[in-house]
Amino acid sequence: DISGIPTGYIDFDRITSGFQNSDLIVIASRPGMGKTSLVMGMAKHIATREKLPIAIFSLEMSKQQVALRLMSAESRINLQKLLIES
Repeated sequence: DISGIPTGYIDFDRITSGFQNSDLIVIASRPGMGKTSLVMGMAKHIATREKLPIAIFSLEMSKQQVALRLMSAESRINLQKLLIES
């Protein structure tokens, strides 16, 4: 049983008890390790399943890039197709 906000990643939630209200979560690693995919998955779950607001701050991507990735994940349209048509 978790006391915080579930991320949608069962093992992560089991280890951390989910995100707590006072948490500031920083996801950091080398480029190309899947940080963005992990965060987008968590953000999508929290916004759509938990019905809670989210905020994403990226040092590597513009707000437009973050928005396109979220739209791609939610609409299940390939990100490359969205990039070509935007």
